[in-house]
Amino acid sequence: MSSSRSSPRQTQSVAVLVQPPENVAVNTIIYPAIVVRAEVRWSPSTMSYLSAMATLYSSSGDIEYALRGNINKSPLEIQEDHAGAGGSGGSGSGIAAYFSFDDLSVASAGTFYINFSVMAWSHDQSACEVVGQANTNYFGVY
Repeated sequence: MSSSRSSPRQTQSVAVLVQPPENVAVNTIIYPAIVVRAEVRWSPSTMSYLSAMATLYSSSGDIEYALRGNINKSPLEIQEDHAGAGGSGGSGSGIAAYFSFDDLSVASAGTFYINFSVMAWSHDQSACEVVGQANTNYFGVY
């Protein structure tokens, strides 16, 4: 699942490239690692860096507090001047940032999905803007 959104600072899209398996065991690291890509029109004058955060939701849409591991990630790789990032117009460079969530596990049984929010941070880290979100497919934990 993916989403696209525009703001005055950047145009972007976020997608989950590697989905979790259909079923995983409780307290077992999700393998393969979930990989998220964000394509962003980057404005170096207003933004310092990107990060991504994972949030676990039940199949009914309620936030669950059973997600374990590093839920906040910096980009694993950034490709600058990415042709697909940001489309046309605006200032700044287009980048593609990749986030690998390689140590996530779920501490309770059920059916879930994970939402990933990608955030652009100001230079002094006093402010951030959610520039896009994407969800995994539903998966079962037994």
